[in-house]
Formats: sequence, C-alpha cells, structure tokens
Amino acid sequence: MARASRLFTYAVLIILILLIGTGAFYLYSKYGRRASSPVDAIPPGTGLFIKFNEPGKLIRDLGSGNDIWDDLYSVEDGKVMLESLLTADSLLQTMGYTDFLENGALYLALVEDSAGLSSCIIFEWPYGASEQDLNTVARVLQGEMLDLHYAITRGLCILGSNARILEACLNRLKNDVPLPYSDMYERVANTAGTNVDANIYINFERIPSLAGSLLSSSFFDGRQVLPHFGSWSEVDLLIKDDELLMNGYTEAIDSLDHFLGIFRKQEAQKIAITRVLPYNTSMLISFGFSDYEMLHRDLGRFLQHPEVYPEREGELEKMKNRFGPNTERFMTEWVGNELALATINPHLDDRASNTFLAIHAKDVEKADRQLSELASSQYNSTYREYRIRRITIPELVPLIYGRLFSGIQDNYFTRIEDYIVFANSKKSLENFINIFLSGKTLEQNENFKGFADNVSDRSNIFCYFNIRNSASLLEKDLAPPLNEFVARNKNLIENFEAVAVQFKTLNNMFFTSMYVKHNPAYIREDLSLWKAYLDAPVYGRPYFVKDHRTNNLKIVAFDTLNTMYLIDHEGNIDWKLIIGEKVISDVHTVDYYRNGKIQYLFNTANHIYLIDLLGRDVEGYPVELKEKATNGLSVFDYDNDMDYRILLALEDNRVYNFDIRGKKVDGWKNPLAKARVTTPVEHLRDGGKDYIVIADEEGNIRITDRRGRDRINLKTDFVNGLRSGFYVNETNSKGTILTTDEDGKLTYIKTNGRTETTDFGKFSRDHYFLYEDFDNKGGKDFIYLDGNKLSVFDRFKNVMFSWQFENEINSSPVIIPVSSREKIIGVVSENSGKIYLFDRNGKLLSTPDHIGKTQVLIGSLNRDGQLNMIVGSGNTIYNYYFR
Repeated sequence: MARASRLFTYAVLIILILLIGTGAFYLYSKYGRRASSPVDAIPPGTGLFIKFNEPGKLIRDLGSGNDIWDDLYSVEDGKVMLESLLTADSLLQTMGYTDFLENGALYLALVEDSAGLSSCIIFEWPYGASEQDLNTVARVLQGEMLDLHYAITRGLCILGSNARILEACLNRLKNDVPLPYSDMYERVANTAGTNVDANIYINFERIPSLAGSLLSSSFFDGRQVLPHFGSWSEVDLLIKDDELLMNGYTEAIDSLDHFLGIFRKQEAQKIAITRVLPYNTSMLISFGFSDYEMLHRDLGRFLQHPEVYPEREGELEKMKNRFGPNTERFMTEWVGNELALATINPHLDDRASNTFLAIHAKDVEKADRQLSELASSQYNSTYREYRIRRITIPELVPLIYGRLFSGIQDNYFTRIEDYIVFANSKKSLENFINIFLSGKTLEQNENFKGFADNVSDRSNIFCYFNIRNSASLLEKDLAPPLNEFVARNKNLIENFEAVAVQFKTLNNMFFTSMYVKHNPAYIREDLSLWKAYLDAPVYGRPYFVKDHRTNNLKIVAFDTLNTMYLIDHEGNIDWKLIIGEKVISDVHTVDYYRNGKIQYLFNTANHIYLIDLLGRDVEGYPVELKEKATNGLSVFDYDNDMDYRILLALEDNRVYNFDIRGKKVDGWKNPLAKARVTTPVEHLRDGGKDYIVIADEEGNIRITDRRGRDRINLKTDFVNGLRSGFYVNETNSKGTILTTDEDGKLTYIKTNGRTETTDFGKFSRDHYFLYEDFDNKGGKDFIYLDGNKLSVFDRFKNVMFSWQFENEINSSPVIIPVSSREKIIGVVSENSGKIYLFDRNGKLLSTPDHIGKTQVLIGSLNRDGQLNMIVGSGNTIYNYYFR
C-alpha cells in the first residue's frame, strides 16, 4: 500500500512537471520571455552598437532639461526625431510598459554590408506585450524610419531599417554565430559600467567599411581609414548638460596584427606638442611612446600586413638603394617620445598647405646633423632666424612613418624648439613660424585650455578635432544624408566645440576615453598679435605710414574725440595729438622738405594739417580755410617731382588748388560743380593727358585739365553712381574714362563727351564699383558691391564669384595686393563686426574670430615678409597675423 502511495505521488509530480513545462513552453512561444540576449542577435557585420539603459527614463530626463537636447530640438531635423522619441515613450507608458522603459535596455546597431548602411533596434520583448502594440508604436515611428521591418522571436523584438538586416539578425540567432574576436568582446564587455546612460561597443574590424558609408568618396583621396586598428572597444556613456563623457577599454591582439598592439609595451606620454602647434589647429593626431626604436620596429612589422602596406618593405629598400643606406636611420635615430600630424586653417579648404608633421627630437643637434645629410643643397633658406630646408626624396615620410602621414609629400622642414616640423612648402613653414613667434600656440588657446581640462594629459594616442572650426569640412567630407544635415544645421554643429579620443596602456588593455564638448557660448579667440587702445572709439579707418628712420611701417588712427595717434610696429603709441575737429579726409604721406623725411597730410572742415613723424605741425600749418571744406583733400604729384598739388572743394561748390605750403596755385580756374562735392577729386592720366574728375553729391561730373579748364564736355545727361570710382579704360576702345551710372551700368566716357554703356545687371544707386586686375591675369575685372551682395565679373561679363553677406555692407570693398602675383578683396561689415577676405577664386580667407569694423590694411609692419592685417573696432586697433 505504501509503495502504491509513493508511486501515485511520483506520478502526480511528473504530471505537474509536464504541465508546468508545457505551460512555460506555451508562454515562451506566445510571449518570447527572456530566451536570448539582444547581443545574440547583433549581426556579425556590425561596426558599432549601443546599449541604452533605462531608455524611457533617459528620454524623459533629457527632455526635461538638457542643453544638448534643447539645442537639437531647436532645429527642424532634431525636433522631428526627438518628438518621435517622446511620443513613442508616452505611448508605451500608456500601454503599460513602464517596467520595460524604466528597467529594460534597448540596443541600436549600425551595420555596413555590400548593399550599404543599415540599422536595427533589438530589445527583450516585454512579458504580456502584443504585436498589435508594436504595430501601433511602429506607425508612430514609420514616418522617420521609412521602410520599417520587424520580427518577434526567442523573446526578442528586432526592428530593422530593411529586410536585409532583419535577416542577418535572425540568421545569427538561428545559427548561434559568435561575434568576431568574441573572446576580446567578452573581455571589454566585462568592464562595462551599469549606472551609466549607455554602453557603446565598437568593432574596429568593421570601421573601415562603415566609414565608407559615412564619409564621402573625396575624403578617401590620398588617405585611408586605418584597417586592423584593434578588435573591440567598450565605453560607458554619461550624458551631461553640456558634454558627453565616455570611458572604457579597448582590446587588441597581442601579436602585431593590430595597430594598437604596437603600443602595448609603450608607456603613455605627456601631450606636450600643443606648446608649438598653432592656436588654430583643427585636427591633431598625436602618438606618445617611451621607446621609439622598439615602436618603429613593431610598426614595420604591422605595416607588412596584407591589407595595410605590404609593398612598404620593397619600396623602402628601393629608396635606400637610390638615396643611401642611412636614409631610414637618419629619419628615426633622433626621434624622442612624441610624433603628431596636425591640420590648421580649415576655412582655407587647402589641406596640403595646412598640414604639418611635428616630431619630438630627443637630440635636436643629432636630428639637425642627420637631416642635413638628407637635405638637398638647392633648398636652404632662413626665415626670421629659422633655417628651412627640404629633402627631395619621394614618399619619404609615409615610407618611414606610415600611410597616415601621406599628406606630407614635399618634405620642407625646420626646427622649432625641440621639435622638427615638416610641411609641404616653405610658405607653410613660414606661416607656422610666424604663429609660433606670436605666442599664439594651441596651448595658449583659451577654448582649448578649457577643453583640455576634461581629458588626460598623458596618452599613447590622442586625437583632437575642432568641430566648430571645421563645419565646412564636415559638409564636404561626410556622405549624404549626413552632409545635408550639416549644411542645413551649421549653427547647431558649431555649438559643439570639439571632440577628443584617447588610448593608453592600462591593466594589460587600452584605457579608452572620448569627450565631446557642447559650448554655444565659447570664448571668442583673441587672434590678434597685439592691440593698441585709443581713448575713444576708432573714427574712420587706420592708415599705414612709413617711418623713414627704420623703413618699418607705422599706423595712424583717429578716435571720436578727434585725437590723432601714431602707433609703432609693436603696438606702442608713440604719441597722440588733439586735432579738435573731425578729420574728413584720408591721411596722405608727402615729403615736404624733399629730403626723404615723411609727413602726414589731411584736412578737417576748417583746416589743412601737415604733421611730422614726431607729432608736430610743419611750419605754416595748420592752414585755415576761408570757407568750410565739403570733401576730403586729394594730393597729386603729376610728374613725380614732389611738386605736390592739393585739391579741395569748399562750401561754394568750387574746387580749389593749393601747393604744399598751403598757398593757392596761380592759374587754376576754380571749377564750379552743380552741387556739393563730398567725395575726393580724382586724377587720371591717359595718352599723356591729365583728367581731373569732379563728382558732386547729385551724380553730376565735371572733367578738367591740370589748370581746371574743361577737358571733356558731356553731351548726354549722365548721373554717376554715387559710390563709383573713375578709371582709365583698359578693356576696349569704347571710351577713355570708365565708371558706372546710377543704375550700375558700366559707362564709357569718350573724349568727345559721348557715352556708351554695358549692362552687368540691375544695381541700386548706392552700389560700390571697382575696376581692378583682381585675378592678376592681365585684364581688368569689374567688382560690384550692392547691399549685401558682392559680385566679381571678368572682362567678358562672366561671374568669377559672388558672395551673399548676412548684413548690408556700408563701406567700399578694397583690393589689397598681398604679393607681386596675388590680390585679395577685403570687405568689412560694420553691423556684425565681421571681416571678409576673398582670394581670386572666391575662397574666404578670414575666420569668424577676426573682428573689425573699419576697412582693413594688409602689409608687413616689420618689412620682414610677415603680413599683418590691421583693423579697428571699438576703441581698439587690432593687429592680426595674415599668413
């Protein structure tokens, strides 16, 4: 009986177990409860996946007050995406999935395959959830995710951007395929933090192919995304109010199959190269190492990898056979503990001339000797006491240091402190030297100093990218649709200051950190070499004047208190002189005594002034005018014999002629204008004849000879553009003098008084017009500035380039020669304080951090080849370095 009872008990237990198992299987089949981890469905081809912890809480926390979220929400693209997330979160809460949103995790993966870039979202299917609920949420997201595909299997929900990626997820689940380097994935996964916003996993094996979809084809011209960098990286993400903090570990194979592996035995080094790099460094990749001999040997082995640089050994041997067996040794024996690639001035859009290789030398004298052995005797110059040489060995730098440095091809180099700096031209190194001597290094950049406080000062690999200064490059280098997003949202992009990535050996792995700084209210970088402070705001514009004692240039400026200043080449104020009246002319330099000494000539409404180098009135000055002047004086030296003539219009609408002593010139006819003359009288010479052009404020013109007698009598009613200059016509034979009328039509004035016009388009009466050989090709070009638009035409009326400014421009553009073969156009917006400098191709040479409200001057203050840009703003005269 007892035995029967026990058998009955066992049978009941077995039945119960079967029932429970059947029920569990039914529940698993229906609801898919926790059968697999989301990681099990990550496709093998994934380059990056992110695990978002507590996704609903994260969305709500960010949406309730976060600067980065708010900035994204302020643009249409970001607003649509973020509102979709908020809507989905709210909808899921309403459906009762609060526990999933508060305690669950959501995985987002990016996958690149032969058909392109795909993405998927994977999460554990909540207990009790229905497919109808998923359909409802999918409909909310459908507009953004377009062709949304999903599957529910083995306790997971998988949403894919296309059917292809969905199939890849399901195949991995079905066949239990391990992730690449699965043991290394497990090692970095074991370091992942839990109390963080997200965990980011990077599969470096797939990064090159992933970059192919994210970056434009033009980006890869002459470069490569380094293959075999490492295996897996995991970094924990913390989203702060104005920054993204990421810290974790990266793994690499112990052998030299991975680039990171060559640093495993190298100690991290202090990042010191910032003390010589220019303040406007936009991209920096710095390598720190404790034993370069070992590193170079290991690098050589790594580069032999079939997918990296297998032909290097053969090419290196050819180079040694041709240029000497010591070539490699002379490029490596002196290397210290830091080597970096840097790019500056991205706004120039010329990477070759703005890319530098800087190498720390443990023995600079040895470096100097050995590099001298390789240098060509034909390339040897000195610039500001720095010796510049060149090594004419093709592919030298990439063969020695790797393809990452293939941007350095022409091998000009110089020594700056204990660094050897390579560049692609002598001019590039001169640029580098000028910035270094000015003290404007990256280490002294206030924005970089604030940014660097959040990254370690020691690393094996340090990558820095200035996002704010590189928005235009991002637009060019990214592939659609990312580049289109950047183009639409440049202000948003520029609110992100910079990003840094670091790797350093630690705990037999590589400690990895990434930092992104969001900083809309950044400190405007003071790029000036020096500033001179006036007692009141600058009035008019500054002027270059020559110091006849030193041959250097000095600067004359005025302020609104009618004080005149002379400023030397170092920004010191030599003297200031109270004029007492508003100066209404430009400052002209003359040699009053004809002895090589220079004086400064200008006028107010009541006087003509002549001031010497020491700030004293020249004898007989100031000259008092019998009536008030209505324009700024003009000074003509007809025969270049210092027999100066000063022409000035007074309130009686007549133009008067004075000699250099301020006496009226006998025989001058005092020509009468029809209205007030408010612009300076102009002098032209053509065919041995002089033409004095007088234009009044109503657009009437009168053209006389040297004695004020009419030389050309206009036969037609002609109204001159009020801001248009007069020029000798060098384009054709339609007339002697060229200008524009009030509608902007190009007008040729013939010697018989007739006119002929050419139409370049419709312009307002307030347009500015210049006629200059801007592109230095031997023919004059036609330059219009009207309102907020600059247009430059060649002689055939083809548009060379045009530019639309943010604000209306209320001052004339200026043509500035910066060399014997190059000119630039300078435009200053008084409203915004921005300076615009354009080269012949319409490329913008200035940066947003160049500020000013007066016309710019460009010249070499020290007569040493370094070009300075002088401009005024507020009560300050700024001196900027100009290349």
